[in-house]
Amino acid sequence: MNTSNHQKLPASLAIDSLGDDLKIALDAAADIGFSGIAVGATHPQLANPDFGQTARRHLIKFLTSRNLQLSAIRTGFGAAGLADSSRTDALLRQACFAIQLAHDCRASCTLIYLGEPPAPAANAAAANATAAPTDARQFSAASQVLDEILSLADKLGVMVSIGSGNITWLARVAGRHQTKNLGVTLDSYRLIAGGGSPATAAADLAGSIFAWVCADAIRSGAHTQAVLLGRGQVDIPEVCRTLEAQNFKGPVVVDTRGLPDPLAAARHAASFLAPLITGTLGRGRR
Repeated sequence: MNTSNHQKLPASLAIDSLGDDLKIALDAAADIGFSGIAVGATHPQLANPDFGQTARRHLIKFLTSRNLQLSAIRTGFGAAGLADSSRTDALLRQACFAIQLAHDCRASCTLIYLGEPPAPAANAAAANATAAPTDARQFSAASQVLDEILSLADKLGVMVSIGSGNITWLARVAGRHQTKNLGVTLDSYRLIAGGGSPATAAADLAGSIFAWVCADAIRSGAHTQAVLLGRGQVDIPEVCRTLEAQNFKGPVVVDTRGLPDPLAAARHAASFLAPLITGTLGRGRR
């Protein structure tokens, strides 16, 4: 798929896997036919101290020149995510940097990895003794950090979408915070890795989904492998139908991380998604 027919795919490409040169990655996304991009706050060019207000304005202008939107600034913190109480200060600095960057560069939202809930104890006796306190501590830690993140997001008017491979954990943390600027991310890869179904999660999280990180994967035992869209365990057509029925308009972010040729995978994804993304799907906040 390319832009020769002037038809833009109402989806965004996560460009971090395309290399460190931001301009080359943006050109690739535009040439393939994506209407937007998502990028990590830790991208070498964006995280550079010299990437100040002037550079951010230049980025906005370049995106406009290529008819691209900045759909999302992404940030993650390792498996424990926001619940890692040993890194609270670092988590806050990273998340607040991502939110400020999203504001300055006019991104539609900030995608933040919430993390995963505590792993089950090895046996029932241990579970009875330790699981609930551990869960309570992680829930409290994640909620407190998210409180401070949302304070800045609300001040700047930036939307925040939190993601996890466990929708029960995700809904529980999100449900504690009452703000119109907070939603959840439907993260296909993480859901498969967590043993779940993205199609089921799309239905269960109806009304709270701000973004869909679209990837495919195959899980076998404890191992999860990224694969090209349509070749794994994610029922992408069903997810599209479910989100379309919900009038979902927030960014569809194609993620090609973990694939041997991310650029070829992005081209494949654009062709695969073109007949599936119809109606209003993905045509609001890209």
